[in-house]
Amino acid sequence: MKKIALIIFISMFLSGFKSANSMNFDEEKDDLYLFDAQSQFSQDIKIQEVLNIIKRSGVQRVILSTTQRQKIAIVYENAKQNPERIIPGARLKIRSFYYGYEKRLKKQLDGQLARWPEYSVITEALIYHAKKTTKEDPEGKHAPEISVDPYSPQVQYVIKKAKQLDIPVVLHIESRSLDLERKLELWKKLEKLMHQNPEVSFVYTHMGQLDSKQISSLINRHKHIYFFLQNTSLIDDKSSKRLVSFKRFGMRFS
Repeated sequence: MKKIALIIFISMFLSGFKSANSMNFDEEKDDLYLFDAQSQFSQDIKIQEVLNIIKRSGVQRVILSTTQRQKIAIVYENAKQNPERIIPGARLKIRSFYYGYEKRLKKQLDGQLARWPEYSVITEALIYHAKKTTKEDPEGKHAPEISVDPYSPQVQYVIKKAKQLDIPVVLHIESRSLDLERKLELWKKLEKLMHQNPEVSFVYTHMGQLDSKQISSLINRHKHIYFFLQNTSLIDDKSSKRLVSFKRFGMRFS
């Protein structure tokens, strides 16, 4: 069994992507099409298997990137062969971003953005990633905690590029793993960042790690905020208040 398989996040915020406006789907078809707004695959899965999963899932277009030791070049190669289905997503799961190697980050990100004429998204900036442990890795050496300040030079550079290209940026935040003080401090900075950059669409991962009241408040205050729906529960859990209604928030994803 593969440790890392294709991760598909079906997100309906097509209006946040300028490239979505130019999609040529068969309007006479009654079938619902799916737009996969962020998929990543590691070295543990072959690209052909990725493409097969996408096809079997009924996904007509996908923003695709890589993680771990998988090279991003393979995405470019397959996007050239199948441009109607694959859009490369500029990758930020790189050490230069985590650790603030500013010159190296600029070279890497600029190189990616120059390699493909119309990126749809910069994905995925790890603002807070909790340490993950397994039986094989009890100390979490392969998945350590990563914490990057929203006002760090590397995040500011990413925001700058998003503005220049008029594309969204995905920010990875695992809110449930933070204690209350750190969580409040982080979201205070993020809201300030969004307020200062109203022209940038901010897409956040792990919507289900926030309670519905906080999500509703964020959406009401920021018209350029979007979410991926991972870890989302449709069951009213009164103890944790994690009810998230597709009906309630669906207008922001369609």
